[in-house]
Amino acid sequence: MNLLPRPLLLLLLLASARADEVKPEKIAESGKGVLYRYGDQRVLVLRGTPREMGLAHGKLLAKEVREDVQAFLHDWAIADRGRTREELEAIWEKLAPHIPRRYHEEIDAIAEGSGVPAPDLRLVHAIPSRYHCTGAAALPAVTRDGKVYHTRSLDYSLDIGKGVRPQTNAILLVCAPDEGFPHAIVSWAGFVGCVTGMNLEGVAVGEMGSKSSDETYDGMPMIFHLREVLARAKDLSEAKAIWEKGPRTCGFNFVFSDPRDACAVESNAKLVRFFGAGDERENVLPHAAIPGIVRRCNHFVDRDLAATQRDPYDPRESAGGSWAAYDFQGRFLAERRGAIDAEAMIALLRSYPASHPCLHQAVMCPSDRTIWVSHARDPAEDPLPGAQNQPFLRYDLRTLLGGEPLPAARSGSRAGGEGVETGSIDGEREIEGPLAHPPEKVAYRLRTLRKLGDVTIHELTYPSPGPSLAPENETVYAEYFRPKGEGPFPSAIVLDILDGRAYVARMVAASLASRNVAALFVKLPYYGERRPKSIDPAELGLDDAVGAVKQGVRDIRRGAAWLRGRREVKSVGIVGVSLGAFVAELAAGADGGFDRCVFVVGGGSIADTIYAGSKDTRRIVAVLEQRGYTEAQVRTALAPVEPMGTIGGVGRGGVLMINCTADEVVPRASTERYWEAIGKPEIVWYEGGHYALKDHVFDVLGRITSHFAR
Repeated sequence: MNLLPRPLLLLLLLASARADEVKPEKIAESGKGVLYRYGDQRVLVLRGTPREMGLAHGKLLAKEVREDVQAFLHDWAIADRGRTREELEAIWEKLAPHIPRRYHEEIDAIAEGSGVPAPDLRLVHAIPSRYHCTGAAALPAVTRDGKVYHTRSLDYSLDIGKGVRPQTNAILLVCAPDEGFPHAIVSWAGFVGCVTGMNLEGVAVGEMGSKSSDETYDGMPMIFHLREVLARAKDLSEAKAIWEKGPRTCGFNFVFSDPRDACAVESNAKLVRFFGAGDERENVLPHAAIPGIVRRCNHFVDRDLAATQRDPYDPRESAGGSWAAYDFQGRFLAERRGAIDAEAMIALLRSYPASHPCLHQAVMCPSDRTIWVSHARDPAEDPLPGAQNQPFLRYDLRTLLGGEPLPAARSGSRAGGEGVETGSIDGEREIEGPLAHPPEKVAYRLRTLRKLGDVTIHELTYPSPGPSLAPENETVYAEYFRPKGEGPFPSAIVLDILDGRAYVARMVAASLASRNVAALFVKLPYYGERRPKSIDPAELGLDDAVGAVKQGVRDIRRGAAWLRGRREVKSVGIVGVSLGAFVAELAAGADGGFDRCVFVVGGGSIADTIYAGSKDTRRIVAVLEQRGYTEAQVRTALAPVEPMGTIGGVGRGGVLMINCTADEVVPRASTERYWEAIGKPEIVWYEGGHYALKDHVFDVLGRITSHFAR
């Protein structure tokens, strides 16, 4: 099986995105700054000295600067990440002497204009952030129109801060300084460093974290070093010289480009390596050079740099997630040589799993000074908030700097209306046992949320059979990922992991829908919209927790009945991951009507998992002991909802189990007992512990979708 089956990971890309136009609206002016709105995006154009630019920035976005400082510094770095203010101040003291004076002046002027304490704003720029990101560039020889195209995806968390998220205050910052080349930076209010940008000469940059043991704070921070590249470099050779001169700080990868050429950059505090497109030095197994293409993720190719990062060298063993992205980018672009353009590069960015946290994405065309930008949304407002799911707006840097800006072209807009369908769910399968409930005819409501390429996402709600301890939990919320066309399609219920953020479930559902498998992500009791305001689910008693599991199975069976009543659905399966796998096993065993099943890192006994001794379940055991429960009492209470006790209907359809050889959460013996009990279906073992699948995510998604789509 290919690591990244093409039909799977094109998720939302089976149809070309159509572009329309978004007209600019001038929101406000201050000094030499003008703030524009383009639909949901904002562009801030600044001119003059560093102080003049900073004052206008601070005054025009004062509220947003305050919100971002609160989110990045106080809520995230200090409260969530455990950094102390003293630690950040010590870092800034080391960095500050290496930061050109003009950036100090710009930061201080933003603070003055917005009313934010200058020391706080400085510390925002001292926070060392290194995340999984990707970048690639295609040279004129392999593009459709003879231009250079350069992608960049910034894979930061989407839940930074406890109030307004930074992505809400995202901006395209366009600077025309009195000294240096004009340039644009994809940024946030109050942040003047660069991780993604392009200058008017056509030099473009994008950063990817790549940790190294050779790092220091006694150098120029990467975010200002990149800004220097944009302000000082007129072509790729000058950009490389600025980067090589340093002084550098930490381990990073980059893609640099200009109107004619591009290169990958790997560096830490002491070493720097440049790789051109098709560079023979990249032919170090398993890496491979591709003529006309450069790409990087979060691991070094150069052996000297790699020695400061990982052991063994082979990234398939030591940096699996980064390797998968590197490999996919290469194959995606190699398959399209001669046909690469902006839309193809947007398609590459949209191939990210739909739930992946991408804070912003950009496609830059240095050849004609245009940049396509997409920003994430707040997870509280959008079930798929990543930038890969949002519209890309095309900006012409020359017109932004030339006076009244022109409309921006939009690609891949968040189509989808507020269409509502109502009806009734009937025909639930009658079963016996502790998971049964009396079949009844109930109403449902289906509301269109959005379109992602050829996949339409709807919100489905219907009454829960119960039992429930709170009114919020009496309604089932589900998300229906429907492929394009009339069908009939196979379908699958999708169940999430314990943390309930829906990242995994939505990724699986979007992958299924991209392969013409309709997917219904059912939110389990007390998760998402079902979380009660008056009850903390963590405080539920053991009997209540068992009741919630029973309720979840009943909710799933009712959702399956809804699917069976759809004209576009020809079969119904079920897939669950971790906690979702246990519940899926229960539902499949009790219902007996699921055509295909996939259980990922599941097992036969919830009690065995609780008492396996993993760090994930020690807290649960401690709470149970604190409440006076013995292990014997817990096992007795859980007996009605143990998968081993409800296996009768599991074997009706094809079953696939996916597990890990050294799973510390779900005991292997428990998994194997369950596997034997249901007739030894197909089972795939991956090396490693419970969370090892994150390094094989594309392969796992491919196996899941193939099982339902075959």
